[in-house]
Amino acid sequence: MPETHDPSGGVALPVTQVRDLLLIPEGEPRDGITVLGGETFAQPDVVYALLRLCRPLVPHITVYSGYTLAALLRRREPSVQELLGLTDLLIDGPYVARLAVGAGEWRGSRNQRLYGRSELQRALRQS
Repeated sequence: MPETHDPSGGVALPVTQVRDLLLIPEGEPRDGITVLGGETFAQPDVVYALLRLCRPLVPHITVYSGYTLAALLRRREPSVQELLGLTDLLIDGPYVARLAVGAGEWRGSRNQRLYGRSELQRALRQS
C-alpha cells in the first residue's frame, strides 16, 4: 500500500548506526537480517551499504522485492547487482492479495518466487 510508506518520511541515520541497532539490540547477536517493506531496490545504494557492513556479522540475509529477479537483472546500477550478490534468499514479485491463499512459507502470494544464493550467483554471472 503506497500510502503507508511516505518516501520523504522517516529519519536519516548513518548506516553504521542502523547496523548497530539491527545487530546488537540488548546485546544479543542476530542470526540473520530480513529486508522488506516499502521496496528494497528503491534505494539500492543505501541498502547495499548497510548489508555490506552486516554481511560479516550475520550468517543469513533475506531480501524481499516487488520487482522480479529478471527485472532486477536488467537494471544496470552497480548497487543493484552488488546487493543481489550479498543476498542469501530473494523473494521476488509483487504481493497480489487474490493469490495470498496457499502461498506457503516465506511468500505473501503464490506469484512470488524464492531464489537461493547459488541461483542468484548463477543469474548474476549470466546477466
